[in-house]
Amino acid sequence: MVGIAQANVVHDVDEKSHRETILGLPFDRMTIVPLGEAMQGRAAAIFAAAHPHRTAEFAAATTLGARRWAAVDGDVVGYAASWRVNGEKYRIDIVVDEAHRKRGFGGKLLDHVIAASANVRSLQARPVAADAIAFLEKRGFTETMRMHHLVLKLAEARQGDLLQLMDRLAGDGIAIVTLADFSARSKNALAEYIDVVEAARDGWPEPDPDLPGESPTPVDWAAVVRLADNTHALVAEQRGRLVGFTSGLGTGVRPDMRGRGIATALKIAAIDAAIARGETTMKSATGHPAMRHINTKLGFREELCEVRMVRRIRSALP
Repeated sequence: MVGIAQANVVHDVDEKSHRETILGLPFDRMTIVPLGEAMQGRAAAIFAAAHPHRTAEFAAATTLGARRWAAVDGDVVGYAASWRVNGEKYRIDIVVDEAHRKRGFGGKLLDHVIAASANVRSLQARPVAADAIAFLEKRGFTETMRMHHLVLKLAEARQGDLLQLMDRLAGDGIAIVTLADFSARSKNALAEYIDVVEAARDGWPEPDPDLPGESPTPVDWAAVVRLADNTHALVAEQRGRLVGFTSGLGTGVRPDMRGRGIATALKIAAIDAAIARGETTMKSATGHPAMRHINTKLGFREELCEVRMVRRIRSALP
C-alpha cells in the first residue's frame, strides 16, 4: 500500500512538473497567456469541438495576423483570437472546453480581448450554439445577420429541371465559363473579376455595418479576392464583360443584371462541375434570402445557422 501511495504522489508531481515546464504556468491557477506552440494542439481541439465547420480556420489564423490567447487552468481550457478584417473592424473567437464552461473562463477571455482592443472600432463574433449566442448578448453583442450553411448530396441535385435556363441565357449572349478560361482570353482578367465581385456585393447583408452618419469603411477587394478560394471559380460573361460569379467568395450578380436567372445558372454550372470532378457533396453558405431560395430549389439542405454578432468598442462618428 505504501508503494502504491508513493507511486501516485510521484505521478502527481510529474504531471504538475510537466504542466509547469511545458506551459510555463502555475498548475492550480487560471491565467490567460499568449497561445504558445505547446498549447496549440489542445486549443485546436477545443476550437474544432465548438466550430466543426471552421476547423481549417484555426491554422489559417496566423496568416491573417491574428493575436491568440489561451486560458489555462492546469491545462488549456479556453482559446481566444482577434484579427483585423477591415479598417478598425475586427473578428474574434472565444471558445471554452465544454467540461469547463459556466465557470467564468469565457468572460475572462472576452475581457482580455476587449482590453487588448484599444484601437478597435468593433468586434464581430460568429456563434452557432444557443448558449454562445446568449453569452455574447449578455456582454453587449447584437445580432446583425444570419449566415445559413447548406449541404447538397450531388446525387439528389435538382439542377436538371432548370437546364432550359442555360439556353435562354445563351440567347441573351450570356455564357457560364471557368475563371481560368476567362483569364486565358482577357488581359485584365483579375481586375475584371475584382470589379464584378465588388459590384455584386451591393445589397448583400453586411455582418458589421457602419452606423448612420459614419463614413463607409473602405474594402480592399483585391485582398479579399486574393485570400479566397478561387480554384473552381465560375463566371457569367456577356460579350466580354463579367456579370456574375460563383466561388469561395459566394455567388453574386451585378445589380443591373439581376432577375434573369444568372445566379441560378451559376449554381447549376457549379453543381455539374462538381459532379464531373467525382465529388459527392457540395457546400454553400449565404445570408441573402434570394440565394437561400435558389439553393433550396436546387436541393441544398441547411446544416447550421451561424449568427453574426457585433459589439461596438468605440464610435467612428465625429
